Amino acid sequence: MLALIWREFKLGTTTYLLISYILVPTIYLVIFALTVSTSISSTIIYQGLHINYISFIAAGIIGIQTLSMFNQSFAITRLDVVTNFLTVLMTSNTKLYKYVLARIVTIFSVLSTQFVYVVFLAYILSGYLPPILGACLALIFMFIGLLFWFSLGTICGLYVKNELTRDIIMLMVSTPATFLSSSLYNLNQAPSIIRMLGYVNPLTYIVDLIRSSYFGLTIEPTELLILLIITSLVLFLLGRSIHKFTIK
Repeated sequence: MLALIWREFKLGTTTYLLISYILVPTIYLVIFALTVSTSISSTIIYQGLHINYISFIAAGIIGIQTLSMFNQSFAITRLDVVTNFLTVLMTSNTKLYKYVLARIVTIFSVLSTQFVYVVFLAYILSGYLPPILGACLALIFMFIGLLFWFSLGTICGLYVKNELTRDIIMLMVSTPATFLSSSLYNLNQAPSIIRMLGYVNPLTYIVDLIRSSYFGLTIEPTELLILLIITSLVLFLLGRSIHKFTIK
């Protein structure tokens, strides 16, 4: 198990990924959010309150980073299938659930570190620091979000047979999911078609729960229930997919 965690840690902390872990949230906060807050409006209405836009975006970035685990888990799982790494694990009597757990532990440790960085950077730019309880709840919802996107990406990696299809799926999921969600704007103020698409987007519920916790606001039970249901469903499908892969 420890050997698998170390392997996943090495794969998940390459120079490219380490740079992206820092660069992506920095660009969103320093270039995008700071520019919008200084040139258009410094606040945005959320749950009836005027919220600092930089802090608003910070919570959205945390959600977006869980989405990035879809592409990463998709690519790594596909690589492990092609290189027969999963087959080697099974022939060495290593259960595939240990492989999955090792990846989840590694991803959560990386995203937790990134969470701290985003909160700290947003604090420097906006002066807002989330309450401790709110930050802990946001971490929990971040974990549920990464479980959803990681599981979905792993399932796709087990079944997709070529790299072109993989790349198309990754593009068609990650980009629309980012912009058709509440991560960068208040979805309630969006055009009706965007709002409708946003509410069938799992990222919306992940971001909303993280953001409400981040600001110490009321958590919508319906959003929490929906996220728990779809995450449980995807985890169930992941378990079935691993079982089918094992008995091939």
